[in-house]
Amino acid sequence: EKIVIWGNGAPLREYSYSIDLARIYLWALENYDDAQVLNIGSTEENSVRDIAYMTADIMGISRERLFFDETKPLGIMRKNTDNSRFIKLSGFKYTPFREGLEKTIKWFSHAYEHQRDKLRLGKKSNTIPLTGDKREI
Repeated sequence: EKIVIWGNGAPLREYSYSIDLARIYLWALENYDDAQVLNIGSTEENSVRDIAYMTADIMGISRERLFFDETKPLGIMRKNTDNSRFIKLSGFKYTPFREGLEKTIKWFSHAYEHQRDKLRLGKKSNTIPLTGDKREI
């Protein structure tokens, strides 16, 4: 079965790893009281195509299953940001996109299996297991 992705995959996107954002929020609560808006997003750009290929590779899905539907809109070609002020103030080092994607997929797969097993056994659960060292945050 094909996995359909709208457009040709050329648009560039910036994504931030959720654990990075949690760390940044904690930093901001303790260190930032200026009224000026502070852009905290990662500025690492990846094309939609590269993101799709990385996701497929990490999940063990053949790239042949990916179908870029060029009859669908591309969206905005580039959504870039500037976090230089934040970096200068904090010295923060972002998790590389691929590493964050790998960790997110690993977490999701574990959480999905956990919830599916509970449903199969007829148990109701609203909790999703957390993995990793809590001190990382």
